Amino acid sequence: MNNQQKNRKNIQTEKFLISKKNKKKIRTITIYSSLSSLSPPPLFFTTIVYKETLKMKSMMNNMYPKILKKHLLHQLFIRIFISIMSTSYVHPDEYFQSIEITNKLFFGIDTYIPWEFQSENAIRTIVTPIIVTGIPYYIGSICNLIYNGWYLLISPKIMLVFLSLTIDIIGFKIHQKYVSDKPLDYDDKDYKRNKRKDAISGQTILFLFSTSWSVMVFYSRPFSNTMEAFCLAYSLGIYLLYDTSTLKRVALGFLLAFGVFTRFTFIAFFLPIGIALLLDSYYIAKRKTKKEHDARILFVTYLFQCIGGSLLGTFLNILFDSIYYNGQFTITPLNNALYNMKTENLAQHGLHPRYLHSIVNLPMLCGPLTIYLYYYGFLKRNAFGNKNYNKKNKKYDDGKIMPIEKYQSFHINTLLALCALSGMVILSLAPHQEARFLLPLVFPILLFYSIDVDNAKGKNGRGTSSSLLHNRIQYIWIIFNVILFLLFGVFHQAGVLKALNHASHTSIENNRPKNLIFYHTYMPPRFMLLNKIDVDPLSHHYRDNYIKVIDLGGHDSNLLISTLQEVKKSIDNSKQNTWIVTPASLHIEEDVGLMKYLGKNELTLEVEEEFYPHLSMEDLPNQLVDAKLVIYKL
Repeated sequence: MNNQQKNRKNIQTEKFLISKKNKKKIRTITIYSSLSSLSPPPLFFTTIVYKETLKMKSMMNNMYPKILKKHLLHQLFIRIFISIMSTSYVHPDEYFQSIEITNKLFFGIDTYIPWEFQSENAIRTIVTPIIVTGIPYYIGSICNLIYNGWYLLISPKIMLVFLSLTIDIIGFKIHQKYVSDKPLDYDDKDYKRNKRKDAISGQTILFLFSTSWSVMVFYSRPFSNTMEAFCLAYSLGIYLLYDTSTLKRVALGFLLAFGVFTRFTFIAFFLPIGIALLLDSYYIAKRKTKKEHDARILFVTYLFQCIGGSLLGTFLNILFDSIYYNGQFTITPLNNALYNMKTENLAQHGLHPRYLHSIVNLPMLCGPLTIYLYYYGFLKRNAFGNKNYNKKNKKYDDGKIMPIEKYQSFHINTLLALCALSGMVILSLAPHQEARFLLPLVFPILLFYSIDVDNAKGKNGRGTSSSLLHNRIQYIWIIFNVILFLLFGVFHQAGVLKALNHASHTSIENNRPKNLIFYHTYMPPRFMLLNKIDVDPLSHHYRDNYIKVIDLGGHDSNLLISTLQEVKKSIDNSKQNTWIVTPASLHIEEDVGLMKYLGKNELTLEVEEEFYPHLSMEDLPNQLVDAKLVIYKL
């Protein structure tokens, strides 16, 4: 059979399929025709490709609307810029529960391993730090970048920036689905055409994500709280965006296990989602079978699907943790929970009143939106009074039958408010309370506000009381986040990392320090100094490029003087440099006891370098010029 006969036969086949309207077979046979012939494809093939391209483009536009694409592009550059330029230091756990651990594990750099990651305690999982730093460090090892302390600092943050953008996408899609007085799959062209564009565009939720200081600062920091917040956002996304199925139950079970191993407090935030999933599964089981006995068996099957996902996540975490902790069987969240159940243990970290989370910490993270949640979510009970469907008849408001897989036991506002209430109340039972412990609540609170406000806007229109209230809250929100971002994203302890980077890049010829004393600063992470081996195996002395870090915390000058006495001998014998890193607000050059000791030993303080800005909340400066960190050279 020649080529012309082949083409004729293929064209006839195409015509037959057109009459049958079988588009899938059309594409298959047309592509086969074009591959089996050297002649140009027929016009019909070009038409099919064009239509499929338009269909794909339309699908992509529906998945990622223009407003979302623009937001993601802007936020990608903004968050990466902040990650690279910001040297603020929020809390020591930012580094000592992640980057310090994996730099020693992967590259053998001499770092400080906190007590939580020591085998005798073993209360932190190694899986989360590996996930946060593993990919960027692997890329760095290939590109030979791991010998740059700044890369070791920045690359995990950029990794988290990309993860944080997925949270924005999830939040936008949830907002788009639930901003309406009818469900997303309600198929009424007139209704969709008449919905207020400003209410469903998603501008509110994207505005909140792009201006929240908690998102800008915490979501790109390697805290375990950040990964816990991501786990809750992913759990809400899976539950709210997908129909109930085996995969959904397994995935949520797995996320529950992973979140609990990240921080055992995750179960407090996940609890309403877990209850809703079980209620949904029970309803589906009852609808699928007529007999009560069969429904119970089916529900138990669904329950074991959830348990199976949890067991898988638990097994993987226990496996990696047991390998890390010298091969001993380890369940880190259990060890962590047992430790935190003892008040004397928590007293070492500070005891706080039980109301601190609700009155101080949550408002610190979410500002005016916290007040909105308290009033409209809890007091007026808006979160517990709305339904998208009639539960009794299992129908939408217009009478259309709802597929049982789409059934949700809780209204969206109810679920989000319960997540906030559950997390805040359960964590308030513990006497040790920090604002970052409530970081997972930022996502549901931003969603609750945006959905509640935009639903009211879509029903009532502009110029109403709800719209005017939103405008007032918006102004307060901007001012609040600008202040908190400048405080924690720019100024707070911002000189510590700069001082470490300066010491690391100082050569031996330029009097590289041998002793680096940090006085009245946060704990300095050691990984930036790239101290590969602590001592020379032959001489048992520190190698020439090794920098010994001495952290004095917030003690008085007497400890500083005694520390200088200990290092004095090495300074006299080998002319080794000793640097003192301290806030300028302390004015140690005016300390009488220190100056008397230095004069007695013929030592002087010389300013090596100054880093601005640097703000220590424990040693606030009296004037703006003192908002800096100073390195003094002995």
